[in-house]
Amino acid sequence: MIVGMTTVKRAVTIDEDLDREARALAGENFSAFVSDALSQHVRRLKLQRLVAADLAERGPIDPEVRAQVEADLARLDQDDVDVRTLSESA
Repeated sequence: MIVGMTTVKRAVTIDEDLDREARALAGENFSAFVSDALSQHVRRLKLQRLVAADLAERGPIDPEVRAQVEADLARLDQDDVDVRTLSESA
């Protein structure tokens, strides 16, 4: 969170198991954990929209390039991925 940033308080409903797991991972600052997760999700959705707009403008992506990007994204979803190894042979 950026110092001096305006914040809002929201009440949300989430799955009990997800809450338990998130709280265990969050440590002492659950709000910061949730804010960070939401921020990452929003950035990913914006990127998906950008890719969709590019696809509409330029046409389909080369299948080999697409496969590599999808593999990189799948690796990013795994725990403890060194981003410097992306696009290297898995």
